[in-house]
Formats: sequence, C-alpha cells, structure tokens
Amino acid sequence: MVSAYFDLTPRSWTSPLGDVMEKYTEQVKLSAVRDYCSGSAGHREVAHRHGVDVSSLRKWIAAYQALGAAALMSLIQSAKLNGKRPAKSPS
Repeated sequence: MVSAYFDLTPRSWTSPLGDVMEKYTEQVKLSAVRDYCSGSAGHREVAHRHGVDVSSLRKWIAAYQALGAAALMSLIQSAKLNGKRPAKSPS
C-alpha cells in the first residue's frame, strides 16, 4: 500500500481580527536559514529538511542576509514590539 502525504494546510489564515497569520514560525524560518547558511546543503535539501517551500526559503535567506534575523519576524510580532496594530491588507 502506498501512502501519500498531502499538505492540506492553507498557506495563510485570517484571524478573527482580520490579520493574516503566517504558515511558518520565526523559529522555523531562522532554523532553515541558518541551516542553509552553514553550507551543509542546497536550497532544495534544506527546504525538505525543514518542511518549507523552496521559494519561501530563498526569500528568507535574502532577507536574512540583507537585514539579519529581525527580517524574519512576522508583521504581527513586529507591530506588537512597536506598540502598533498591523494594518489590514486591502480586500
């Protein structure tokens, strides 16, 4: 019997406040980026190890290299740290 795993989790959800919740935590993003930056494997292998999209990993790496770990913080957490509520995206 062949068993297949399908990721049925949506890429994002909308919270009751109308904010978009991200699929990946900052810890997952940072762990994947640091794994890639260690030079142990390429984009695809690292993405597979951490269960993330290759395209997302590439974006996180670019952001991390440009701005550091703070670039991987979610908009919601960033706004909370700054004492602001994140703006809703236009519908």
